[in-house]
Amino acid sequence: MRIASIVLAAVLTLMLSVGGCTRGVDEEAPGPTAPGANSQESTPAPEPQQTQNEQPEPSGPETTNKPPMLTTSQPIQPSKRTGYFGASSHRPVFSASGPTAPVATQMRKIIDCKGKFYTIEGAVKVSYRGNCGGLRVSGDKADIVFEEADSIEVQGSSNKVVGDEAAEVTVYGDENEITVREQISKLSVNGDNNTFSSTETPKNLTDEGEGNTFDW
Repeated sequence: MRIASIVLAAVLTLMLSVGGCTRGVDEEAPGPTAPGANSQESTPAPEPQQTQNEQPEPSGPETTNKPPMLTTSQPIQPSKRTGYFGASSHRPVFSASGPTAPVATQMRKIIDCKGKFYTIEGAVKVSYRGNCGGLRVSGDKADIVFEEADSIEVQGSSNKVVGDEAAEVTVYGDENEITVREQISKLSVNGDNNTFSSTETPKNLTDEGEGNTFDW
């Protein structure tokens, strides 16, 4: 009986020791595993959500706020003011003129001589047409134009006398300008500082003044 109890105790002790070894093996940490075997699968990041201040991008072609082009079926006409090439092709049109301001220059008077003799006084502008029997300039600063004259007599000063043909010219004043295109038959100068011009030298010239200039 005592032997049977000892054997039973030995069997129990052996069983307990075997069970502890088995439990230790089962609780041992697992060995290394293949990379990625126990890793968790990565999940895609959530897409950013559109805020209230952001505007959606247009999906269609880019557009701009250009004004619409005007089309016409009518041919382009040149401008009346500038023409085709920018230069004026038409004369300007002026509106009705208002009151005319006084003009300092004097209009030239035209007289038909008809063989008569005329005396010119003052600073006037006169043109004598045809043949004149004679012209006498008694004033100053006159502007005289003639075609033909039998005689020219200048008594004043600072006068301008221009003609085509004169048979005889006599000058008593000073600083006059005398021009006769054709040859003068007789030229007599008694004043000073006068200027004479012609295409030919006079046939008869008398100069009793000073500072007179002759250009033939």
